[in-house]
Amino acid sequence: MSISPSAAPPITLAQNDAAPPSFPLGTLKLWLRATGRGSDYYGPCEYCRQHVSETFVLMSAYENKGKLLSPNPNAYGHQTCIEGRIALANMQTADADRAPVADSRSSVACDA
Repeated sequence: MSISPSAAPPITLAQNDAAPPSFPLGTLKLWLRATGRGSDYYGPCEYCRQHVSETFVLMSAYENKGKLLSPNPNAYGHQTCIEGRIALANMQTADADRAPVADSRSSVACDA
């Protein structure tokens, strides 16, 4: 015997059910790391889609009380493409009242 979704009782929280604790994540940190490999291993640059002789990876993590929480890779490509993407994101954040830039992947110049 199965119960249809419409017949199932709704799930409600009792008054004494506490929400899970939350904590501030801290400060977002970004950094570039050289991988020592190129397009042969990581594929083309994620921004300009061209060959990369040495791929860089943009890493990010939140720092809380001097500890980095779960560093994550975000982008692989030329150092100049990734740095241009970060600069463009910073400009868009600073100029939030202005019209947004169209596709930022095509707005970053690559000197590869």
